[in-house]
Amino acid sequence: MLIIDNATVTEILTMKDCIRVQEEAFRKLPEGARVIFNLYVVEGYNHREIAEMINISEGTSKSQFARARQLLQGMIAKINAKTTKVAAAQG
Repeated sequence: MLIIDNATVTEILTMKDCIRVQEEAFRKLPEGARVIFNLYVVEGYNHREIAEMINISEGTSKSQFARARQLLQGMIAKINAKTTKVAAAQG
């Protein structure tokens, strides 16, 4: 088995699949939730800063972030369940 920096090819492909699933789920988020999630997680802004930037309340920023996180978890779980069923059927 080929090993690249202590990771097998299978592990690398699995990581790529995980990234693909996360990106797919992220693109499906409603725009407001996606923007806030990106600003908070990727850009590193806090909810007060986000609220000021896009002219919403801090509470709205927090609730949209929670909504985004909940939606992402659900979408990723569904995608993973489908992938597991397909893999089981093939193997």
